[in-house]
Amino acid sequence: MSLFKVPFIAAISLWVHKALTSPNPRSEFNKKIVEEHFPTLGFLALRRNVLRFVAMIEIALISIHYSALFRRVVLSWFPGLDGVISQASHLQLSTPFLVGWALVWVAVDLRERCYRELGPFFTINVQQQSGQKLVTSGPYSIVRHPSYTAVGILYVGVSLCQFCDGSLWTTYLRGSAWSGPVVLVWVMLYGVISTVIFLRRMPMEDAMLKEAWPQAWEEWVIRSTPYRMIPSVYW
Repeated sequence: MSLFKVPFIAAISLWVHKALTSPNPRSEFNKKIVEEHFPTLGFLALRRNVLRFVAMIEIALISIHYSALFRRVVLSWFPGLDGVISQASHLQLSTPFLVGWALVWVAVDLRERCYRELGPFFTINVQQQSGQKLVTSGPYSIVRHPSYTAVGILYVGVSLCQFCDGSLWTTYLRGSAWSGPVVLVWVMLYGVISTVIFLRRMPMEDAMLKEAWPQAWEEWVIRSTPYRMIPSVYW
């Protein structure tokens, strides 16, 4: 039943907002800005807002479909939407959706662990603040950039939820001439841009940390944590 899907959709929307929002305000003083004029914050905000909009549409369609009162009100104003609302019965939970949902949960949990380890020094933009120390515990004892690992898992999980059977895309857009391909290309482009951001930022962050704590950084990288994002795979 589609109604069972509503809390799962709402949870994904809330989790993505939490994962892509900095837990700390951007500091304006006592910091060394390494990257400037890079639209990271705007890029993350766009992704959050798009996912929130998609979640609202899906929840609204399911709610209208299963509420006789809502359906009568909507159709009295927009009678042409009857076919669209009827198709909402296909917005069902599926095994791929639940797998994607679980991946989103794992990603957000990992991201929050990174928030806790770095505390007030976790920021979206690359910067060094006064009083900051080199953190090598928690997720940072496994890979050097676990927050990026979390975002990668988040992307896979959300994409799986958005494009599996029973999703908005398969129900309404997959057979369309242009809207379905446009959405698919947009999601793929987001993945490419995210990868470019990661590949650009990680060497910058490593260089900044090495400059600030040369001896501790060498011990951290060489002896305990040689991998950037994926243990035993990506250096």
